[in-house]
Parts: sequence; structure tokens; C-alpha cells
Amino acid sequence: MVGARGTTEMQGTSMAYTPMAKKVLAAVPGGEIYDIKYSSSAEYVMTPKQGASSGLQYIKGQIAKCPKTVFVLMGYSKGAMVQTQILASKDLPPNKVVAAVLFGNPYYQGGLPQNKCAAKTGKGIAAAMMVRIPPQYVSIVFDCCLPMDMICQTMGQMMTHLTYGGKSASDAQAFVVSKLKAAISGGGGSSSGGPGGNKASVGTGDQSSAKTPGGLGGGGMGGMPGGGMGGKPSGGLGSMLGGMGGMPGGGMGSKLGGMGSKFGGM
Repeated sequence: MVGARGTTEMQGTSMAYTPMAKKVLAAVPGGEIYDIKYSSSAEYVMTPKQGASSGLQYIKGQIAKCPKTVFVLMGYSKGAMVQTQILASKDLPPNKVVAAVLFGNPYYQGGLPQNKCAAKTGKGIAAAMMVRIPPQYVSIVFDCCLPMDMICQTMGQMMTHLTYGGKSASDAQAFVVSKLKAAISGGGGSSSGGPGGNKASVGTGDQSSAKTPGGLGGGGMGGMPGGGMGGKPSGGLGSMLGGMGGMPGGGMGSKLGGMGSKFGGM
């Protein structure tokens, strides 16, 4: 189970998905939790790309050691950007990811089939980046956004972004367990063809974050033009670092850096 934590969260844990992951492993023994090594600083252009590259290196390294290994991806907030970029990468080995859970995803788009929680409409603050889940992975993705989460809904409040526990986590746990059991029994994961009888386990490793995205697909964060965010008055996604579309509080960097240091989060 490969996790990507949110901004300012400590290496090795996330308040959004770590408790869920432990319950999944209790229900489906034989796996381990690995936290992608990347910077959880309040920077949202290069570090998600570096995290995706680091995660891809880890996944490919584990497959080289144990070809039957399958993976569950987990991402919270900024970490959801990392995992979405992994899924969108042409470098991701096929049929190895059997489930992916995204909490408070900045790339969130309402009305998509992978959306599993209470929010049904709206867009995340990075939706204009156009980083999308490839069709072959839609059926294995649990994209969870809560109403009034200002990160996956743009408008709202930070406190909602810090509450991905309870029913959201329980539903995600059940989703992942079902996908893992299907993989173990030969039911497969993604719609492009499952891993067959792959063993649902992940080895451990220590991969440092790469400096380049290594051929990430799906429109890497760094390659986007500096245009506007859907008409927001403060300019493009680059304004994440200084101001997010005229929102109060100084934009994404300040919104996430301030509360993130206390609670984790984006």
C-alpha cells in the first residue's frame, strides 16, 4: 500500500489514510505500507512531479524483486496529486495497481464515475491542470471529496479538509478490501485487465525522490501554461504559491501552510 501524504505531514504517516490502511492490512494480510519519499512542503508544481517519479521508481523496483506484487495507491490532498500523476504516467507498469484512494483531491472534477463521497459537483483548486485518471483505472479509483472542502471544491473551509475519517475512511476501506480480494482470487483490478493471481503484497524499500518526473504522462504539473484558473482574477495555477484566484488568506500556499503545520493537510 503506497501512500503520498499531504502538505506538512510527517514522513511515514497521514491522518487521512494511515488508519484506513492498517485496517485493510488486518482484513487482507500479507501487505505493507510504504510512504513515498518526497517533499511535503507547500509547493505544488515540482514536488508532486518529484513524488510521482519517486513512487514510480519504488513500484518498478518492487515488481523487479517480486513480479506478482500488486499495489494500492493512497493520497491525501497534495499526495492525491502525486498518485493521480502516477496513474496518468505511461511509465506505470500495467495491471499492477488494483485500487487507489484519493482524499481531498485538488484535481477533483464533479460528475465523474470515480467520485465516491458526498460531493457530487464542483472542481478542485488544481482541476484546471487537466491531470486526469486514465479510463482503464477509473473503476479502481475511490476519489473522495466532501462538500465545503476548499481544496477539492475550491469554495469552502479548511476544517472540512481535515475530516477524512469516519464514513469516508470506512467506505474507502471496504472498497480497497474488495479490490484486493478480487485481485487475490484472480478477479483483477483495472478495467484494462487485472493482475490475475498476483499476490497482494508490497515489499519494503527506500527510494529517494527523483529530481525529474521521468516521463510522467497526463500533463505534468510543470508543463502547464501560466494561464488563468477558469477566470479566477489572480491568474494561473502558479498563483498557488502566492494567491489562489483572489481567495482570502493569501491563496493556496498560505491557506495550506498555516493550518497544515498544525493539522497536516494540503
